[in-house]
Amino acid sequence: MRIGILGGTFNPPHVGHLICAQEAYFQLELDRVTLIPARIPPHKPVEDEPGPAHRLELCRVAVGDGDASSYPVHPEQPELYFSPDLGGYGWCFRKQGHLNVGFGRLDARGLPSATAEFVEFLKARRRIPKKAAWRWRGHAYLIAAPTGRRIVDDGVILIGDAAGLAYPQSGEGIRPAIESGLMAASAIFSAAGRYTRDQLDPYERHLRKRFGVSRLARLLSHVVPDNVAVGLAPRLLEAPWFVRSVLLHRWFLHAHEPGIALAPA
Repeated sequence: MRIGILGGTFNPPHVGHLICAQEAYFQLELDRVTLIPARIPPHKPVEDEPGPAHRLELCRVAVGDGDASSYPVHPEQPELYFSPDLGGYGWCFRKQGHLNVGFGRLDARGLPSATAEFVEFLKARRRIPKKAAWRWRGHAYLIAAPTGRRIVDDGVILIGDAAGLAYPQSGEGIRPAIESGLMAASAIFSAAGRYTRDQLDPYERHLRKRFGVSRLARLLSHVVPDNVAVGLAPRLLEAPWFVRSVLLHRWFLHAHEPGIALAPA
């Protein structure tokens, strides 16, 4: 077993120490990295010295349940992973002291096996520890369709996932949720206290125009047979231009669409 030792004062340990440990873990192909605080630092006196035992405990808290290399996802770099058939995607990102791992798929019947494969993939890539275990928590939600559920009624406005606005190509719904919230706020303000269905109907029309899926687009999505699409997907994922320009910028982020412009109040 190849073990790296990262020494220091650690008064206190911070994210820079953990990043150094992560980089050493990968660059030197180590099995683990251990943080060891110096009992008496030789290079400088410790200001406001809490004691070596306290600094050791701070290292334990900073590392968490594993060592510093157990969860090597960069704090400022969310990671996205797309299924070989483009039918789903997974993610890993740090959220304060936790690692958020998730997976979503358009085909509900294939979700359990695809999720298990994703976890094994992350373990093989050393993104999560091999012994990591947790209970999945999640929910199903609607994606945008030519005809969806009723979005407004007397005194009611639906936004985000409740309105069924997620992009049909990727299932991503964060941007539609934020923008629909802004549009709903504008509609509520314009209603000036008269929250009837007729007063709120413009919100639904604007929402359908912004996020709705045309029947033609839905038809074209079924032109290519599923077996052909599954065969082409792995090759497309090998092309950087496709991943960057189509998969990320167009299908996932919709970067080609300008943000909504709301009239000032």
